[in-house]
Amino acid sequence: VDTSVVDTYYITYNVSDTNSNAATEVTRTVNVVDTTAPVITADQSFSYAENQATGYIIGTVTASDNVGITSFTITSGNGNNYFTIDNSGVLSLTSLGIDSPSNDYDVVPNSYVLVIEVADEEQILDVAPLNQIKVLSYKEKGEWILEPKYNIGGRRGA
Repeated sequence: VDTSVVDTYYITYNVSDTNSNAATEVTRTVNVVDTTAPVITADQSFSYAENQATGYIIGTVTASDNVGITSFTITSGNGNNYFTIDNSGVLSLTSLGIDSPSNDYDVVPNSYVLVIEVADEEQILDVAPLNQIKVLSYKEKGEWILEPKYNIGGRRGA
């Protein structure tokens, strides 16, 4: 049994006593399970220009795990459902988000803290806030300027 590899192992054995009386053969199942939590990459930042369409991809949240990530979820900071995240970590604007302060540089509030949860096959979790999302504002002169509008704290918990 390799205790470092998540898998199911079958061990079959039998014994006999000193008089050569054999016992009934027995098979035991050993399940080596994942106990290592996935880890959301710390200090991730994203930026996007205001006035985007539904489904606009803001960025991809990254995480790692020894057996594989199965889901990403926004667990906090998205009470109005402006953002969505898929099971690959792709963060995008929803139809509610395109008509909200999250898509308009000039309207407040336009700062959000999104807490992301990631799970692996064993449903072991890591939860962390995104570091920062920035929105680009279009100036009258026709040039883009970068302004930090979505401050999303430092890493929390593992």
